Amino acid sequence: MVTIEVKGGVKAAVKVCDTLCVAVNAMSLGGVETLVSIPVYSSHVNMTEKELKSHGVTPGMIRISVGVEGIEDLKSDFAQALNRV
Repeated sequence: MVTIEVKGGVKAAVKVCDTLCVAVNAMSLGGVETLVSIPVYSSHVNMTEKELKSHGVTPGMIRISVGVEGIEDLKSDFAQALNRV
């Protein structure tokens, strides 16, 4: 499990996740494929701003559950997605 923070908040996080080709945007992070989720839209969706802050969850946060795909494929996929924000 890896967590990254993208500049630009939740809109940028959504754009990154929607632009990925190898990794899959999912609500659950269990599986053999690489999955991504945005905590403010999934696991922490019902928390207030104060609660999010106390848990260290930010609007631009993306959680990545790394799967079995080739590392070069994943690196390329994330690079192209991150370059779009």
